[in-house]
Amino acid sequence: MSMARQTHISKRVLITLFVLIFLGVIAGLEVTGQIHLFAKTKPTPHAASASASQNKGDTKSSDKPAGSPGQPEPSSNGGDKTIVGTSGSLLTPTGNFISSNQVSSNTVIASVCNTTPGATCQIVFTDGDQQESLPAEVTDTNGAAYWNWTPAKYSLGQGSWSVKAIATLKDQTKSADYSDKLEVQP
Repeated sequence: MSMARQTHISKRVLITLFVLIFLGVIAGLEVTGQIHLFAKTKPTPHAASASASQNKGDTKSSDKPAGSPGQPEPSSNGGDKTIVGTSGSLLTPTGNFISSNQVSSNTVIASVCNTTPGATCQIVFTDGDQQESLPAEVTDTNGAAYWNWTPAKYSLGQGSWSVKAIATLKDQTKSADYSDKLEVQP
């Protein structure tokens, strides 16, 4: 066999091997829920992990409402959503309320709140007497609301912020505290 032919076969084998590895990685991420290339729904937060405790914090449930955390704004994930026919009991919010807990003011943070489909969910931050929040979002048909945001956009200055998700459905309100604080650094 000529050297040129051997090199051509070696390149073909390497390319085939690379494509198979790439497809294997994509399939693995799809199966674990970390990406959704073939599904029509958005991923739930860290579906590959068994619980939020493996993802920077546990949630602790509480059924008491927390004041008025702010006015809703237009959705950051596609506009207004209306879920018709939602009824029943409100689920306590769960999810990865903050994707990172040590950030600068311009770090992009992903937040997810999972509760009953059609409920309104809001993430609230408290540092001392100051309280700020992400805009209220109506959960989709899977019960999830999503935000991509920066602390600077929502007046979260330098400090240590407690994190809470508040879900509301009709006259029901449930909340969950995130065990880690959001540390905003200069």
